[in-house]
Amino acid sequence: MATSKQFSFPRNADYRLFVYALIVADTDGIRYVKFGDTRCVTLEEARDYAFTETTGKARGLVQEKDLIGIWDMTDYAIRRDIRYDPTIENCRKGLDNSIRNSVVPFPKVLKQNVYGRSLELHPIPENYTLNQDWRGQIFKYMDERITELNTKGLI
Repeated sequence: MATSKQFSFPRNADYRLFVYALIVADTDGIRYVKFGDTRCVTLEEARDYAFTETTGKARGLVQEKDLIGIWDMTDYAIRRDIRYDPTIENCRKGLDNSIRNSVVPFPKVLKQNVYGRSLELHPIPENYTLNQDWRGQIFKYMDERITELNTKGLI
């Protein structure tokens, strides 16, 4: 008689709400901050999501150095609006959209004539990348604002 295996799947009760930022580039070499959110159990799962799910087939081009940061926003999000609670079934209200203008250094909607627009890709001004530590500067800017949200609950 065959025995059945026990599989452990995360339940919504275990989810946390993370926001993440990573650098992506288009075929012309223009760099963007990709800013989004995800519901996962661990920070490592959120990291995997950022690298594999948000860049589609281009995921092999994204490198470790392109990760700006991942932040757990669960407590802040629930304080802000219960509909952000990642443990609620079938509730996917996007926190990233409501804090984007406050935490991304250059929030600009990417618009394209043929395929529409993206709220999650923000062009990095070319002169910004002339500084050797431009990735660190983006992290510092975002980390300070996200830490402020998490500690003071602003916005």
